[in-house]
Amino acid sequence: MGLEKIPTKTCPTCGGSGRVPHNEVSNPQREYIFGIIDGILQPALRDLGNDWTKEEIKDFIKQEFFYREVGYERVGLSFAKEGELAMTKEEFHMGLERLKLWAAEYLSVVIPEPEI
Repeated sequence: MGLEKIPTKTCPTCGGSGRVPHNEVSNPQREYIFGIIDGILQPALRDLGNDWTKEEIKDFIKQEFFYREVGYERVGLSFAKEGELAMTKEEFHMGLERLKLWAAEYLSVVIPEPEI
C-alpha cells in the first residue's frame, strides 16, 4: 500500500500558488478609495482653493493615512495588489478611519461607508 495523494481544495485567492496574500486589499476596496478621491476629496480641496491632481491626492493620502511605521518612519502603502508595500485589509480599514476623521474635520465632508 503506497502513499496516496490526498485531494485538496484550491485556494480562490491565490489559486494554490501561495503568492497572493490572503489579507490583501480587494479590487472593490481600491475602487472605493479612487471613487473617494474623484467624487469627494478632489472637489472639496478645489473648494478650498487647492488644485491637486488625482495622483497628488493619492500620494498624499497614502503618506498621511495609509501608511506603515517602519522603524521611526512612516512609509506610504501601495494600493497595488502585490509588492512589499501592498497594504493589508487591516491597514486599509485603519487608514480609512483616519481619512474619514481628517475629511470631516478639515474638509467638512462625510466619507460614506463602503458597500463592499
